[in-house]
Amino acid sequence: MFIPKVFKVDCRDQMFALIKEHPLATLVCNTKAGLEANHLPMLVEERDGKILLIGHIAKANPLHQNIANGTKVLVTFQGPQAYISASYYPNKQRDHKIVPTWNYTAVHVSG
Repeated sequence: MFIPKVFKVDCRDQMFALIKEHPLATLVCNTKAGLEANHLPMLVEERDGKILLIGHIAKANPLHQNIANGTKVLVTFQGPQAYISASYYPNKQRDHKIVPTWNYTAVHVSG
């Protein structure tokens, strides 16, 4: 994910807070069946200096059969988001170089 330096946050407490406030994760992995994304709630904990994500994959979900032990995964959490109109910026009327954007918060965890 591209993050401009001005918006990058490396504070573990802030990332943990976003995960705790928005625990519905997207688990992305490459399985025997191909690339899969599953949505499931996850908890975050720190134990013995390690960060753990704890979730549950239902037995009825074929993911538990298609993913090999030790497979690398990407887990994403999305927080608040909003469209930001260019007209919100006062200098838009002055130079018209301002464009709309989308502000969002997200945490990506891989392991």
